[in-house]
Amino acid sequence: MSTEPSTETPASPYFLLAKRLLPWIKLAIVAAVIIWVLWELHRTWDKLTEHKWEFHVGWLVLAGVFYLIGFFPAAVFWRYLLHLMGQSPGFFAAVRAYYISQLGKYTPGKAMVIIMRADIIHGPNVRASCAAAGVFFETFVMMSIGALLATVITFFWFPGHPQYWEFLALNILMLGLMIFPTIPPLFRFVAKKLGVGKGDPDMDSHMKKLQWSTVFYGWSLMGISWVFFGLSLWCTIHGLGLEPGPIQALPKYIAISAMSVVLGFMLMLPGGFGAREWVLIHFLAPMLGDPGFAIAAAGAMRGVSILSELAIAAALMGFRKR
Repeated sequence: MSTEPSTETPASPYFLLAKRLLPWIKLAIVAAVIIWVLWELHRTWDKLTEHKWEFHVGWLVLAGVFYLIGFFPAAVFWRYLLHLMGQSPGFFAAVRAYYISQLGKYTPGKAMVIIMRADIIHGPNVRASCAAAGVFFETFVMMSIGALLATVITFFWFPGHPQYWEFLALNILMLGLMIFPTIPPLFRFVAKKLGVGKGDPDMDSHMKKLQWSTVFYGWSLMGISWVFFGLSLWCTIHGLGLEPGPIQALPKYIAISAMSVVLGFMLMLPGGFGAREWVLIHFLAPMLGDPGFAIAAAGAMRGVSILSELAIAAALMGFRKR
């Protein structure tokens, strides 16, 4: 038995308290949003029931297609990260792992995304540790460019919105928080603290291959992703028979989509539930003319995203990993 004193630093009682309170805080946020949505439904129920709804399946299907296309550039970037770190996954295998793992974000903490993707892709040509590091870096790059787009578009396209300054301040805050983990040295520090690649002696040398040029390449790719997510929201509103405005209004829907997803990611809520709906409803209500219509659009967008992810995951599950 070793007689050497332990070198582990005991966790701070404040850290332990925060860790215990965090799940309850998340639950409180979701509960507050649900109560608020129910109140808005109650307040606008008469107008919603009197409205002659016209559902257009074609628009809703197109919304689902655009939503899935939006993930494709991110999947390409994740595979690129694996190649940079000396791994050699097949193109289809990487895309398959990326899409199937999206279902993991509906679990608490979203760690299941990392576990699922690493488990699906790892093998003789891909280390699970590199796959996990790639998930972290790809996610931070995606959220940072989303926050940047949301900030710029909100500044130029939403000056007349009743909550302009609140949304602009929130976007700037999210941009600051999301861009720091994409700085390569900081990313390596954060990854180590999170235990990414623990037990892999080569992990640090692999992550050093992720440079600023990697970040810029990711931004250029995943800027395309946010365009398709904005198109998905625009088509969803069309699918409800509402008028989202001409296609020239697309930047607004890109900003709304990006802000809703980034906020949900920051709060670490399963699937961003509650946070996404809060952003969509507050942003869309003045644009659609009624909070009830905004609630319907937020609910429809959630349905489109879940059904699309289930459909693509089911289809790709049929292809066994080679």
